[in-house]
Amino acid sequence: MKKRNIYKSYRLILLLFIIFILIGCKKGSQKPDISKKGNIPKLPKVLEELEDETLKIMYDLDSVPGIEKAIEEEKALKAKQTASVKTIAIPIGQWQLGKNIGGKELKIAKGSKSKQTEEKVDMQELITESEIIIPLLKAQEVKGTFAKSKTPPPDIETVWSKISDNAMMIHKKWNVLEAQLPIEKTSQEKINEFEKILDDLTISIIDKKRLGGLTQANELTRVTAGLRNHFDGMGNSDVFEMYYHTRGVILSAAIDDYAGAINHLNETTKIGDSMRQDLVKKGSKDVLKKFELSTEDLGDQLVDENFQLSQIKAPIVIKNIKLIQDAFETKKQSR
Repeated sequence: MKKRNIYKSYRLILLLFIIFILIGCKKGSQKPDISKKGNIPKLPKVLEELEDETLKIMYDLDSVPGIEKAIEEEKALKAKQTASVKTIAIPIGQWQLGKNIGGKELKIAKGSKSKQTEEKVDMQELITESEIIIPLLKAQEVKGTFAKSKTPPPDIETVWSKISDNAMMIHKKWNVLEAQLPIEKTSQEKINEFEKILDDLTISIIDKKRLGGLTQANELTRVTAGLRNHFDGMGNSDVFEMYYHTRGVILSAAIDDYAGAINHLNETTKIGDSMRQDLVKKGSKDVLKKFELSTEDLGDQLVDENFQLSQIKAPIVIKNIKLIQDAFETKKQSR
């Protein structure tokens, strides 16, 4: 009898122990799960601001050669106009001795001076002549600091100073963004990678290295595209990776690295393929078709190693990526 009671007591203790473990597991499962939509933090505005600032730096870096040439031409034109005015000046004594002849000569002189002052330096045209990535940035509706300026700044240091200021702004915005990154999902490796690229970009700007700066700025957009996965907000992180790779196509082609350019294009098409099903469901099959045709056209130019035509085709790819982005944003709004 005693043995039976001991056995019952043992079973009761064992049962209570199992219940205690199950309750403990249940409590543990109540920790926030950021994989669930309700627990994903909203996309911080500072992340979008940081991306915009980075693209603006790319626009300004790409403008440097054209602005530099415009400054030189502006100085040459002013020197020419000054020399012309000195050449056509008529001594007062000569004017008083022959009014009729002098009057005629004075009229011609005025006309020559007027013609000289009509000559102007077209800075935007000079920027266009040497641009690499600006056509793609314009397709994404990015505006540079000097994009609307008709006349060049007084010196090129003004331009580099502005680019440097914008880089400092990215450092500040990154400090704000880093504090908002979900600890559970953001690896220290990614944080270190962003900071390393940002430091390299800053050094390139200090050293006035245009191509290095363009590449590093574009790499920053690759990291920020990945960070978008940690937040819930408008836009698809895959779309921003496609923007990055398409810019990478032209940056690689600009240095005759056509193998690298084709690799970037392949990555762009892979991401597009992964979105196929969602786009068809959304009723955006025509958008998908436009995207596919534009990447094929760009690919043909890369195979031919034709940089000028690649520059024409790549912005069309960017515009079609923008249509894909709009389709996903519309889908998200309709939920």
